[in-house]
Amino acid sequence: MPRDRFPWTAEQWDAARAAMARGDPRPKLIFPIIISDMSPITSKAKLEEITGPVTAEVEWAHRGSAMKDTEDPNAEKIMYCIVEGKQWDLIQERSETRMVMLWVNGQKKYGWFVVKHGSRDDDDWSS
Repeated sequence: MPRDRFPWTAEQWDAARAAMARGDPRPKLIFPIIISDMSPITSKAKLEEITGPVTAEVEWAHRGSAMKDTEDPNAEKIMYCIVEGKQWDLIQERSETRMVMLWVNGQKKYGWFVVKHGSRDDDDWSS
């Protein structure tokens, strides 16, 4: 699976390159990890067994769709916890993941569902 690539416009890439050239601090990359009974990640404690301590709290988001540009307040609510870059690397090294579109703080973001090995339910979590 490819690493996160943001669908930025040419202007956004130019602005990011200019900011790096000026020495502006880089944005912190975050990765929402879905917490679900259908995953080995059933709680923040289970997540921390893979990643080590996680500073973020567990939060809720609505499931999104690549086809819709507005949040649906009636959409399925999904529990998630944000991890940072090195923690995300540990998850990728040890697990298979599926991208799931979420609405986080009013913005569409990819969340990551960790698949149970041998599970057929993981198709329900594909975006």
